[in-house]
Amino acid sequence: MEIGPEFAACLGLRDGQMVTVEPLEKVATATTVLVEPASPDDWEILELNAGFIEEQLLSQIQYVFEGERVPVWVGSAASTVLYMNVNKVAGADVAPPIDGYARLSRDCQVIVAPKPRQLRHIIDPARADIAGEFRAVPATEADIKSALGERRFPESAVALVGSSIPVKDSGVAVQVFPVTSGSSYRQSNKVSALLRVFPCAKLPPTCIAFSHCVLHHLSCRWHSLVNVRTVDESEIAGTTIDSALLREVVVQEEQTTQPGTSPAASTSAPAAAAAADSQQQQQPDAANEKVIVAFQNWLKDAVGGATAPVPFSSGGMIHMRIEGDAAVTKLYQLCLTSQQQDANTGFYILHETSCHASTTVSVGPPLYVPTPYDVDHPDLRNHSLSEVGGYVKEVREARDYVTSLLVPDLVGVRTALAAPPLGGILVLGPSGVGKTLVSTMLAAHFYNSPHCFAYAIVVDCNRLAAQKYDTLKASLSDVLWDALCNAPSVLVLDNLHAIAPAPAGEGEPSVRELQGAALVAELLQQARMAYHERPLCVAATARTLASLHAALKSPATSPFGKTVELLPPPRADREKIMERILERCYPSLERDVDLSAVAPRTEGYVASDLSQLVRRAVLCSEITSATENTRDDTKPRVTTGDFRRALKDFTPVALMGINNHAASASETTWDDIGGLQDVKKSLQETLEWPAKYPELFASCPIRMRSGYLYKSIHFMSDHLLPFCNS
Repeated sequence: MEIGPEFAACLGLRDGQMVTVEPLEKVATATTVLVEPASPDDWEILELNAGFIEEQLLSQIQYVFEGERVPVWVGSAASTVLYMNVNKVAGADVAPPIDGYARLSRDCQVIVAPKPRQLRHIIDPARADIAGEFRAVPATEADIKSALGERRFPESAVALVGSSIPVKDSGVAVQVFPVTSGSSYRQSNKVSALLRVFPCAKLPPTCIAFSHCVLHHLSCRWHSLVNVRTVDESEIAGTTIDSALLREVVVQEEQTTQPGTSPAASTSAPAAAAAADSQQQQQPDAANEKVIVAFQNWLKDAVGGATAPVPFSSGGMIHMRIEGDAAVTKLYQLCLTSQQQDANTGFYILHETSCHASTTVSVGPPLYVPTPYDVDHPDLRNHSLSEVGGYVKEVREARDYVTSLLVPDLVGVRTALAAPPLGGILVLGPSGVGKTLVSTMLAAHFYNSPHCFAYAIVVDCNRLAAQKYDTLKASLSDVLWDALCNAPSVLVLDNLHAIAPAPAGEGEPSVRELQGAALVAELLQQARMAYHERPLCVAATARTLASLHAALKSPATSPFGKTVELLPPPRADREKIMERILERCYPSLERDVDLSAVAPRTEGYVASDLSQLVRRAVLCSEITSATENTRDDTKPRVTTGDFRRALKDFTPVALMGINNHAASASETTWDDIGGLQDVKKSLQETLEWPAKYPELFASCPIRMRSGYLYKSIHFMSDHLLPFCNS
């Protein structure tokens, strides 16, 4: 019997070995097969050939069993082989099934768990080596000054690593480049920065901190992962600069990046670039001269005043002070060239004498770079769970659950015990109750936590609901890949019911609904399987559990391990919510409000209703201030009377479209109804007395009647009784 050498090696067979062959009948057909690359090298080969493997896998493998290692040949000439381990085989359509063995069919779903390369965080004081994956966090000017002490270096060339291990006074020169993720994860990202690293005991050991100019140079986001490796300074040439090009960096604030698209993949619009070139040609030489003088001053002060040579990579960002009528500090990109420098590296060691008399310094058109924050990656730096008013118990339960999933110490314990992943968290509640705020502030809490510094992505599924299936699959896959590459991370899927809804009515669900639900369930299952390698918490929101597809709420297949339901807040929580809204949205507004008197009049209001009510009250206070006060320096003051006026003619979301008979109720009394004494007495005892004497009825062990059905013949008083009750 002839067997391929790769397959024989996987089975543990050697050439010439005697084997026993037995036929198997009625082998089960697998519905789901969970596989994992045997090594990070195999995972990287699979990434580059994902399309080929998806098309050709069944032509190479037809039968599998649990625990098997199978070879897969890739490439046009099938010259490359990768190995995958079969972890689990699920599904059988024949009886009795052969345990562990199954046949693959065209309808079989093969789920591949990622196995990225794990790099250790190495800080060796003897060799002065720093290498591995680190999480990029912002470094303030005070942090840099504290770490440098008496040493002087420009902020664009300094990075701090979380360690108390001392290194030499001149620091360690390292190359920093982002971990590729998002829609461009198959492309090689050659952008890198050359920095001098110093230890900082305040940072966690897995973090590296640098300034915003380095962030723009690397085209990455805060809390994403970056690779760091030590550079031998003696091998870096190019200390003499032949030409330097300066371009002002303009950060685009437009937040229109598609889900999963990294800033490195965004480019400036051609029209904007053309306009910038035209404007630059018309710019007077005097302005360019100021920029050139500012660069020379920067080279003299920042570089010449440094206590050691400054490592720099061409294309890096620097801050320069432009003198003029009003001196301003601007961010510029500095592109360098040198005949001594290898064009493939672009690394330089700068001295004060790097620029000589023949060095050409020119000013180019502005460089437009995207903001590190967009619609899927909001700025969460100055937010926390304290902004959520009320819901103390629900918020505490959600925070504790996510803590067990993301904090490195707890993740290590779960991994060591081989504990199964718990799954994500699902936040339920009616529209306007505050699901989005709670889930987003939950992500902000772990985004800013020094114990975690989690990467955060917030996706509004309403924006994806109208996309075609292929586009939706690409968008969600990119978002999930971005989250896994930068784990530990929090992925918020807001309004999940928009892309994975429950079937409407009793008819058959549409193909689009089935595809969307299956896609979401598959991706979330992949994230759950990769938890021990890449900790990821998915926080989803939905109106009700019934609004989600059955694949997402079944106990056997649900990707969520915790469900938190937000109900319309009680009176105490409504008071806290209004207080938080006033503090967060109107911090400079003077307040003379008794919210404890306003809260009882907002029964049934949800968070969005209370936000709208506060906005109306502030508007009433501004109108009052404008009409009654003639002094310009008088600040608006919101009062309890403003809230009473705001409550007039205000309809909460829960009562919209409902006919309210409160106006006519005041005109109808019990005396307007003749006779029916027993009926009126029964109604008073059931409906009126509990409302008048709630304390008495609360302590009385009487089971209250829940309601009344008014039934009578024509021309009787059944139409007046409800008005008397109200």
